[in-house]
Amino acid sequence: HTEFLDAIARARELSLAWWEMQGKDGIWAGKEFNANAYNLQIRNRFPDDWQERSSVAIHNKEGETFKTETETKVTNFDELRAVFAAKKATKPPTA
Repeated sequence: HTEFLDAIARARELSLAWWEMQGKDGIWAGKEFNANAYNLQIRNRFPDDWQERSSVAIHNKEGETFKTETETKVTNFDELRAVFAAKKATKPPTA
């Protein structure tokens, strides 16, 4: 049922947007924001978007790949850190 599939996809997009906004807002929450709990939530709820992946290719002397293991590739975390840094740099200090 395509209508149901479209509704599920839209709901997932909205849920991801909500969780990402919680993380962006959480940077200003101070001690009330539990970054570890947030990290666990976002990575488990949205593994395709928020997951650390790694793979390592092992090469012989000729440069041929003969074994592939796991090179660190982080998705979305670098983008979120940049957003946090920009927001932090522009937020006026509170008295």
